[in-house]
Amino acid sequence: MIMKTAAMNTSDVTAAAALRELVREVVREELAAEREAKTNGAELLTTTEASVIAKVRPATIREWIAGGVLPARRLGRSLRVSRADLDAALSGPRVRVQDKPLGPKEKARRDHLILVGKPVGKR
Repeated sequence: MIMKTAAMNTSDVTAAAALRELVREVVREELAAEREAKTNGAELLTTTEASVIAKVRPATIREWIAGGVLPARRLGRSLRVSRADLDAALSGPRVRVQDKPLGPKEKARRDHLILVGKPVGKR
């Protein structure tokens, strides 16, 4: 609550009351928009909540976001994923990412591991 002091004149009090009413109005609008979004199926999930639904680790959800597989929004410092986007990503076709071709050194390391059973340089 605003304390009225002798130093405050009526225009200061009026401006403070107008500002307080403006903040109330904006908060009401934001809360109404959030309620409407939830009823329209636009529920936003944290990466942890999304990982529980998808049955993967939260790091996997963050990898999907970074890779463009799953759209996300930032709310402050946290990432949020819409339930509809998560459902669409989970129901879409599964795509295997093609590994880049191995160079000669990588092929030699792979073959050595297969033949010897230990990585190169290990005894």
